[in-house]
Amino acid sequence: MNKMRTGKRKPLRWALWHPYQGLWNWTLHRTLERLIPIAFLRKQVIRSLIALDTLLLWGRAIWERVRLVGLSTDLWAPDITGDPCVLYVDMGTHRDAQELVWVMTHVLPRYTRRVRAVGFEASSTAYRDAVRRTASLPHVEMVHAALCYHIPERGYVRLYTSPADGRASSIYRETFGVFEEVPALRFSQWLRDQRLALDTYIVLLRMNIEGAEWDVIHDLVESGWAQYVDGYFGMWDDVAKDDPDRGNAFLRQLRDVGIRPFTFNDRDFRSQWRMRCIAYAIETAILRGMRRKGGAQCKDITVYE
Repeated sequence: MNKMRTGKRKPLRWALWHPYQGLWNWTLHRTLERLIPIAFLRKQVIRSLIALDTLLLWGRAIWERVRLVGLSTDLWAPDITGDPCVLYVDMGTHRDAQELVWVMTHVLPRYTRRVRAVGFEASSTAYRDAVRRTASLPHVEMVHAALCYHIPERGYVRLYTSPADGRASSIYRETFGVFEEVPALRFSQWLRDQRLALDTYIVLLRMNIEGAEWDVIHDLVESGWAQYVDGYFGMWDDVAKDDPDRGNAFLRQLRDVGIRPFTFNDRDFRSQWRMRCIAYAIETAILRGMRRKGGAQCKDITVYE
C-alpha cells in the first residue's frame, strides 16, 4: 500500500470501512500506529486486521462463485478444459510487473495454454524495467502509454512524477511539479486496433493507474466493450485519494453499471491466504467468461508449452 498522502482529508468513517480498500485500509492503519505505541503489539493487531479482512474477502469470493455456479462441484473443483483463450490486461504494471508475472506463472497455466497478456505502463523508466521483467514470458506484450479518456491533440499527456519511488506518478497529480510527457491512449481505441473477436475470449482486467481508473471505466462503458470483461481486479482507490467527492461519484458509477473490482495489488502479496483467494476469484472470472462465450474459441493465439 502506498503511504503517500496525495489528496484531501478522507471521511473518518472510512477508517471503519473504506469503500475501496475495505477493513484493511491506510486510514485505520495509521490510526493503529498512533494509538498502539508498543511495536510488537501493534504488529500483531495489524496482522489480525489483515487476517479478518482476508476472511471477509474469502466470503465475497465464495458468494460470487455460488451465485454463478450454485452448490455444484464447480464451487471447489471446476471443470475448465479445452484451452480456452484468455486475454489478460494489466494496467499499471510499475517496474516489477509483479501481478502480471504472477498471473502468467502461477494462475493461468493451470487452465489454459492459450493466453495473451498485455501490460500498460505510463512511466518511461518503469516501462523499460517491466519489459525486462517480462521478456522471458511467452505471449506477453508491454505498451508504453498513459491510459486516459481525453486525448490531447498532440497525442501526449503529462505524467507527474512521484517524488518518492515513482509508484504514485499520475496524470492528475499536478502538485508533484516534475513531469514527463508520455503517449496518451484510450483503451477502446487499442482494442479496436487489435481487431480482437472478444466474444471468443475470456477477458480479465487488472488496473491500478493512480486516478485514471475513472477514464478507463468511462471509456469501456461508453464504447460498449465493458460487456466483454469477465473479471475486474486491482485497487481503484486512487480517484478517492485525490478527491473523496470524485471518488464517491466514481463508486456510484461502478454500482450503476454493476462493476465491482476484486482486490489485486502489491499489498496482497503479504498474505499467501489472500493470494489464494485472488486466484480463486480469477478462476470464477474464467468460469464466467466460459459461460458468456459458450464454445467459441479464438483463432489468433497459438498454444504455448
